[in-house]
Amino acid sequence: MPKRESFNKDIIAISAFWLVCATVIFFYKWESVSILNLNDNDDYMRFVQFQEWMKNGHWYLEPMSNFNAADGIIVHWSRFPDLILSLVAFPLLFMIDDSIAYAISISIVPLLYLFLYALSCFYLCEHYFGEKYRFVSMMFAVFSPAIIHFLPGSIDHHNIQLVLATLFLSITPITFNNLKQSWRVYAQSVFLSLSLWTGMDNVLLFMAFLVSYTVYFCFFCREWFSYISRLYLTCAVFGAFAVLLNRPYDEFFIFKYDEVSFILVILFFSGWTFVNLYNRLSNQKQSSTQKLILLLSLSLLCLVPVAVLYPSLTSAFLIDYPPILKLYWLDQVTEAKSVVDYIEIKGFFSVDNYTLLLVPAILYPVFRIKNHHCTVLYLIFMFNLALAIFWQVRVIRLCFVLAAPFQAYFIIKLSEYVRFTMLKVSIIFSGSPLSVAFLIISLSPTGEITTTFDGEYKSPSIFNVLKDNGINSHTILSGIETGAPVLAKTNNSIIAAPYHRNIVGNQFLIEVMLEENMFLARQKIVDKKVDYILIGNDPHLSLLKNSGSEDSLVRRLYGDNIPAWLDVTYDGIEDGYRVFKVRSEYE
Repeated sequence: MPKRESFNKDIIAISAFWLVCATVIFFYKWESVSILNLNDNDDYMRFVQFQEWMKNGHWYLEPMSNFNAADGIIVHWSRFPDLILSLVAFPLLFMIDDSIAYAISISIVPLLYLFLYALSCFYLCEHYFGEKYRFVSMMFAVFSPAIIHFLPGSIDHHNIQLVLATLFLSITPITFNNLKQSWRVYAQSVFLSLSLWTGMDNVLLFMAFLVSYTVYFCFFCREWFSYISRLYLTCAVFGAFAVLLNRPYDEFFIFKYDEVSFILVILFFSGWTFVNLYNRLSNQKQSSTQKLILLLSLSLLCLVPVAVLYPSLTSAFLIDYPPILKLYWLDQVTEAKSVVDYIEIKGFFSVDNYTLLLVPAILYPVFRIKNHHCTVLYLIFMFNLALAIFWQVRVIRLCFVLAAPFQAYFIIKLSEYVRFTMLKVSIIFSGSPLSVAFLIISLSPTGEITTTFDGEYKSPSIFNVLKDNGINSHTILSGIETGAPVLAKTNNSIIAAPYHRNIVGNQFLIEVMLEENMFLARQKIVDKKVDYILIGNDPHLSLLKNSGSEDSLVRRLYGDNIPAWLDVTYDGIEDGYRVFKVRSEYE
């Protein structure tokens, strides 16, 4: 009973703390969110998708008429985040203007996710390490760089993915009593399926988890057979429902690397087949070598049919983008770089070396507890950290969640070697990711906190410029970073935007901006039915400008040698924008 009372008191404390913080954050951010100054381009694209759904009500996504319509692009994001936004916005539409209702919705929903995030991180540590470390663990997770995904206007889907991943892990059965609770398997399958329906952010986490517990069953604890077998099967069933919720039934068997598709259902079923075959063919008398041979043999047996049915599966991680697109765009995307890349650019002791923020969690083995499941969770954390270090830094947001329990455990254990209370508190505070970040900044005068994983775009006046010059319902060719805000805040159409499926549109922008033959440049632009060209305050266009020759179109647009087939509609030196009207081929 006292333990239950302590748990309830902590929940009340978290709720009160969240309510105060959420209220302050809401009013602090309201001015910028109400005029749609959002955090990054993904938020703008999500807002466009959400707004379109509120207007037309189509459940399945359709090609966007105002985003490179000729290519028929369908944004790969699901309706699940839109559904949550609409639950807040729809009742408000009966009382206030649409724009205000949408602004309130995109402000409140991320803060609600923040509450769920805090509770799920709290329970994750409670589940693995107990009540002594849970509150500090929750604070470490909240006061980490991951917090940027829970600010008003952060509606892309990263926040809900962090919540779903944490909930999935927090109900993992770690005792024999937990194994008897069948609801855990179904709840985990639901969280996993909702996450895959939302996007593929957590697919490597789930892969690591399932592989880890499959190996755990094979080599260490046969009692986990029933759990892992039922988890594979229920994930296959719920995953199939997620595929149907995401796309029409006639696309059910089509392979897609960037959204939930039937291939994942097959992989789950292959996992179920594997563990059942292994359970039948293995026994306790087999040596570790024999078990390993059996594991590898059955793995090949179960995965070969998948490779035959979907030979393109292995190439999903190595998408063959055009070289010009990789050179002038994809290789420059901030969250696609690795921590190693940032260390090479800014040095080891920089705030972009996120590994430094997680040192206490990495050192967990120094004080580790003898619990197989904590070890499994630690290995999953280190796997994700390795991905962030050597592959893409975007994975680091999940690392802050996985690291929090280990960070809290290590720091509190370390503080126990100190007698004085104030010194104990100081040690605990110094172990939080933000404390380490501020320490690095203080030691590095050029350091600064990276507050976004995408290139954050500031647009002080361009939308007023378009409005004041009567540019409405036209097709605009702008830099990649400018496209999403223009799409979200005006009624114009765009060609280029920071979206990985927009291969044709983004490649067109790069090629035409670097074009030196003005006759060919004009012909391409006219064929694309571009009405206006917009330049300025766009990091991507700045890159092209520095890369292009003196005769390239992008250099001419920024300079005085403007092509004759363009009329200057607006030339603002102060804000750095220029707008050109494209003369038709008959002018």
